[in-house]
Amino acid sequence: MKRKRLARDWNRSLVLVPVCVFALATVGDAAEMTDCLRQARNLPAAIQSIDYSYTTNSGRSLINGRFVIQGDRWYHGLFEKPGDEIADTEFAFNGAKYEHKKSGTYLRFSDKPLSSVAKSGPLVHPYVWFISQPPELSLDALQDQEKWEEVIKQLKSEGKKDVDGKECEAYSLVRDKGVFTVYLSLVDHGFPILVQFDGNDGLKAECRATELAEFPGPVVVAVRLEGSNTSLRTQYEIEKATLKVNQPADPTIFSLDPTGVPQILQVKKSQD
Repeated sequence: MKRKRLARDWNRSLVLVPVCVFALATVGDAAEMTDCLRQARNLPAAIQSIDYSYTTNSGRSLINGRFVIQGDRWYHGLFEKPGDEIADTEFAFNGAKYEHKKSGTYLRFSDKPLSSVAKSGPLVHPYVWFISQPPELSLDALQDQEKWEEVIKQLKSEGKKDVDGKECEAYSLVRDKGVFTVYLSLVDHGFPILVQFDGNDGLKAECRATELAEFPGPVVVAVRLEGSNTSLRTQYEIEKATLKVNQPADPTIFSLDPTGVPQILQVKKSQD
């Protein structure tokens, strides 16, 4: 069964990608399965849990989150401040049902995907190219290996390039709204340290990872991102002191049971 995907509005000022080729390919060739590409596709899959806090230069307050994934099950909590044990807002999927809670109250309990779940911000921005409909992008979607196979077939080699002193494999990817060019760092397990976008409507945008953090797995996280387009520049900074990867998680977070709660504001069932 294909993994269900979260939904998320993407920030048009940011664009980034990952894919990498071990051997030098002829410019314009489709991507082949290589050592570097295998590393690139395995980076998101190595994340089983992550705690993060980030700020932006746009006046947005500190965002604190936790994402946990086990097979088809996932949990996403948003906290008032780092170190809180109880989330203020929670989204979860237990393999069959989705839930959305706010301060302990169920807002939705449904067998249909939630449209406002993926709030993991800079964690997914480097992969905006990955899905043709960006609102579907999320950490669990990035672990879909069948989707990786589809995307790899669409990548075209643009040769080796140097980005900020790092040797990269460059790839172009045509999407409905324009063309992405992705630069995958050979020394960072194929992480997309630069993504550029040339839109059909004239929009030009860029997302550049200026600082990375590496964890066992390996797991690579961009702790500093700079995104820009023709009219907007955005900076994201993840607080390294609060960044935790693959820590043990309470398995009860996947136990969704609205029975006995004081109020359920919305319950939806799929229609045959």
